[in-house]
Amino acid sequence: MLNIMGSRSRNDVGAFGKIVAEILNDARLNHNVSQLQLQESTGISQSQLSKQLRGIRAINLDELEAICATLSISVKEVLILAEAKLDATRKA
Repeated sequence: MLNIMGSRSRNDVGAFGKIVAEILNDARLNHNVSQLQLQESTGISQSQLSKQLRGIRAINLDELEAICATLSISVKEVLILAEAKLDATRKA
């Protein structure tokens, strides 16, 4: 079986995940959405959201979709922006 995650554990957050978290947190702040509002809308606990938006805990795809829906941004937009930011850091 192909191990695409390397030796990281399931909840370790890599560079791409940290960039996604930064994008989501910036979007949350730009939309004036509190973590409590995000919790109420997504069903993700405030503690978990806090860790996810700081890039400490991984965000699964269902959570990503729920967060994006609440913030009125597309998952595709977030992933494209994250990929561009990651590419820029690799070239720097």
